[in-house]
Amino acid sequence: LTQKEINQRLKKVKEPEIESAQYIENIGMLRKIQKYTNLMRTEHTDEQDRIFEIMQEKQKVNIIIFDNCGFGCINNLEMNHGIGSIATEFRYTDGKKPVGDLIPVDYAKIGEGYGLKTYTCKTIQELENALEDAKKQNIACLFDLKVIPKTMTDGYEAWWNVGIATTSVKQSVKNACEKVMEGRREARKY
Repeated sequence: LTQKEINQRLKKVKEPEIESAQYIENIGMLRKIQKYTNLMRTEHTDEQDRIFEIMQEKQKVNIIIFDNCGFGCINNLEMNHGIGSIATEFRYTDGKKPVGDLIPVDYAKIGEGYGLKTYTCKTIQELENALEDAKKQNIACLFDLKVIPKTMTDGYEAWWNVGIATTSVKQSVKNACEKVMEGRREARKY
């Protein structure tokens, strides 16, 4: 696109969007932003569509998010397999890998943006109070449960049989492999 074509397209953009776009002078940067925006849309579309549909249809639904600052279940699987965390925690990076502090995400504010009644709960009492209040609501509610990082729900009393390296120079992987093999020996045969 030529600069003239870009300017013509920008004139067609609604007023609120022009203010954001007018500072983007490099079309390469604009394309990167569009590519990133499309990537974000495709990764989150299902959840966004479901929440939007709940609001559109005026459904009384309770959405519960266990915020463990990442993908706690997968993180625990990685740790139990002796390989350490591979980007399954929401952490700031040093420019190369996530090694900084945990990144706090306010899911309640995101829910508010959809028009949900939201609650942030850090204690059992806060959760109990929120559940009681939610019974009085006529709209969908979102509960942002702030749980201890790297934790997940308990009580499944199950074993997750996934692949593991059987050859490694890391002692932690060798130890984890032995535990997996022991689990496979003890697992019920179908």
